Formats: sequence, C-alpha cells, structure tokens
Amino acid sequence: YTSDGTTSTIAIDLGCSAIGFVVTGGFNFLNYGLILGAHGGIGYYYSGFTSDITFEMPSGYPPISVHPHTGTGHYHSQSIGIEAGMSLFYPVTNWFGLGADLTYRALTAPSLTDAHGTGLDLDGDGTAERLDLSGISVQLTISVSLNLFQ
Repeated sequence: YTSDGTTSTIAIDLGCSAIGFVVTGGFNFLNYGLILGAHGGIGYYYSGFTSDITFEMPSGYPPISVHPHTGTGHYHSQSIGIEAGMSLFYPVTNWFGLGADLTYRALTAPSLTDAHGTGLDLDGDGTAERLDLSGISVQLTISVSLNLFQ
C-alpha cells in the first residue's frame, strides 16, 4: 500500500517442522490372494515453528485492528498423537507386490511457545494459536523381495 508517498512493507515468512516417533501394530484379517489389514499406533511428536514478520503500514493508511506482531520468533510444542488405518496389499508374484495404506492421525498441540513461555499469536488477537497436524494420509507401496544369500 502507498499513502502520502510512503510505501508499506509487509513480509510474513513462516516455517514449520515436525518429527515424530510412533509405535504401531497391525493385524491382517483377510488373506485370500488380497491381503486386507488394520493398523494403529501411538506416538510422540515434537514440532518447531519459526516466524519472521514485518508489518509496516504508511502513517496515512487507516489503522488495522488485528494484525501479526512484527519480529522473529522460534516456537515449539510437544504432543502425543494417535493414528489408525487400513492397508491393502496384492502380491503379484512371490517376489513383487503392490499395496496401499489409508491412515488417519489425530494430533493437536494446545499451543506453540517460545523459550520465555509466550504463545505464538499470528493474527494479534491475544489468543495463542493451536497446531493441528490431524489428517488423512495415503501411502502407495511397491514391494520387491530379493534373496541375495542363497
């Protein structure tokens, strides 16, 4: 935006990373040429979030009531998540197979905080944002079995 010859500078750079360790178990309940199974797990997830925000409006522009806080920040969160899903596998030959997994993960972190315990507030409304990593994932599998030691 430009007002009174002054141009605004708005830059929002965000980065998110997560690492998780999940203990899973599965059970195949159909095995007649097509293998159908169910699996589930529980895990620990650590999430990191970085922000670098510049929000400078020209002095002549009407003020905006809710906007992100300027500056840089490093936030983190820890959570326990659960996942469950179904798997389908088709052994084409005794050494080659194709499969697919459909999994839902339920994982919500209450808030992301920095080293001082301050929560991440992207929109400036005074409420810390939640991190929701819940969702569906689809995995396609190609399996090749090689017997190298005969």
